[in-house]
Amino acid sequence: FEGCQACPAGMACSLGSDLSFLALGNGPIPEAMPGHMTLASSPVFAYKCLLAAHCPGGQPGRCAAHRDPTKVACGVCEADAYEADGACIPCDSVDVLPLVLTAFLVILGVAALAIVVNRDMLSKSNDSKAAIAISGMMLGSIQTFGLFSDLELRSFEPMRTIFRIC
Repeated sequence: FEGCQACPAGMACSLGSDLSFLALGNGPIPEAMPGHMTLASSPVFAYKCLLAAHCPGGQPGRCAAHRDPTKVACGVCEADAYEADGACIPCDSVDVLPLVLTAFLVILGVAALAIVVNRDMLSKSNDSKAAIAISGMMLGSIQTFGLFSDLELRSFEPMRTIFRIC
C-alpha cells in the first residue's frame, strides 16, 4: 500500500490505522500496547513504562488511575495523589476544624495563663507590662507560624493561607 508505514515499536496498529482519524474520531488509530504509553502531544512515539501496571495502553495520554498522563511513561502521580507500592493513591481530605479549634484554644490558654500569672501586676495598674507580655507571646506565635511556612509540608486550607500570611 502506498503511504503505509510500519507500526512504531510499542504500538498496535489495526488494519487501516491512520493518525488523521485521531482528530476526526471516525476510524482506527495506532494505539499503545499494554506496558507502553504515548503522550497526547506525540501520539506515535511510545514510551515503555517502568511498571507495566502504570500503563494500560490504548489511546494517547492514557495511564493507570491517578497517574499523570502528561508525564513520560506515566511515571508521576497526579497532583493530589502519592505513590505507595507502585500505585498512586489519592490524598484523603482532612477535617480542618479540630486543628484550627485546637490552635485557637492553645493560644487562648496561653493568654489566660499569662493574665493569671501576672494578675498582681495587672491589679497595680501596670497594664502596659501585661500588654507587652501578651504582645511578646503573640510575636512568638507569629514567628512559629513563619517557621512552619518555611518547611516543605503538605498543608491544607486554611493552614496553608495562615502559614503564607505569617
